[in-house]
Amino acid sequence: MARKIIINEISIMNKSVACANHCQYCLAGKKELSGISFARFAAVVERFMAWRDRYRPDMKMICSMLYSFETDLETQQKFMDLRERLCRPARYLLMGGLRMRSEAEMRELSAVIRKRRLSAICRYRVA
Repeated sequence: MARKIIINEISIMNKSVACANHCQYCLAGKKELSGISFARFAAVVERFMAWRDRYRPDMKMICSMLYSFETDLETQQKFMDLRERLCRPARYLLMGGLRMRSEAEMRELSAVIRKRRLSAICRYRVA
């Protein structure tokens, strides 16, 4: 007799952003980029959301951009908005894998963090 498989959560990952660091102790494995543009990634997530809303409203979903948030501020905001729509808000800024910044760039980043009312700045991924 066949067993029924019940899937409770879907995790959609987009390996599109290279890590600026080259840590020897990193457990992330190979960091080969295989991602797609953010617009295509968001479209895929939205299609899964529409399917979930129609067939499995009880299913949880999460999406992530790997390996770092080294993207422009507009893309970061779109990602956070997408996570809000999934009811899995990303109220943090993942600092792991970011490149070094000048003082002016850090001031701009600090202003963005204050404006967005982020609850944390993390070095590692937050589940």
